Amino acid sequence: MHNGRPELPALPVPEIVRLGTCELRIHQLAGCIVVRTAGEIDLSNTDALRGHLSSLVERGHVVLDLSGVSFLDSTALGVLITVRRRAADRGTSIHLAGAYGTALRVLQITGLDAHLNHHGHVSDAIE
Repeated sequence: MHNGRPELPALPVPEIVRLGTCELRIHQLAGCIVVRTAGEIDLSNTDALRGHLSSLVERGHVVLDLSGVSFLDSTALGVLITVRRRAADRGTSIHLAGAYGTALRVLQITGLDAHLNHHGHVSDAIE
């Protein structure tokens, strides 16, 4: 247990995708595809991010870990909404986890934290 939360098992070696100022580390964990993001999500990389996330929700349930995101703009929000719709159309889901600081504030101000199923921790999103 860590801070009252169950510890997640060690992850296998991730697939790493670099999208300019953003990096994705993609793992399989507990029947979900966990995408750990780091860096900034903005106009410079949202088309590529949309493509990657869209293909992942075709394969199964996705948890997008935003704990490493330092910035996201309105185009990033558009990507999250689009991918959520695609997941729903395919019978899968995308849940967000771990956003903090400015990224969390943007999600809260727009109401997308609730609409996009934001969880405090990846382990909560997997449950």
